[in-house]
Amino acid sequence: MNPTTPPFAVAPIAVSPPARWPYWLVTGLLVVFIGLGAVLDVAQTPDAVAFIRHLGYPVYFLRLIGGWKLLAVAALLLPRRPHLKEWAYAGLFFDTTGAVYSHLASGDGPANWGPAFLGLVLTLGSYYLYRRRASAGATAVPTSCFF
Repeated sequence: MNPTTPPFAVAPIAVSPPARWPYWLVTGLLVVFIGLGAVLDVAQTPDAVAFIRHLGYPVYFLRLIGGWKLLAVAALLLPRRPHLKEWAYAGLFFDTTGAVYSHLASGDGPANWGPAFLGLVLTLGSYYLYRRRASAGATAVPTSCFF
């Protein structure tokens, strides 16, 4: 034992970048949740049509918003496209907050606005974990708003 080193000295702990699995778990749930809803929107299923009419939107809005959601899902799954991911997260944030607000403004209860709120929570959770990994150097961080 070195006389200048106290017997209780502990070696420094190396801090590793955040694990990948929490990001992929939350993002996987988000992709499945949004993707399935988008397919139902684009297909204009009777339930989706009834839902959108109840909220006061025109039926053609289903294909538009469903197509945007499918593009966002694709962007989240593409590797090394940080700018596209940022745009996808922004779009999903607008979509899910708009859905929650539309349900609340229509007087719907938690059974109707709950799924939209779950989508918002998954979007925010996935984005938080994405930025956390990016700041640790695991992925590229966007430096501008262009591709």
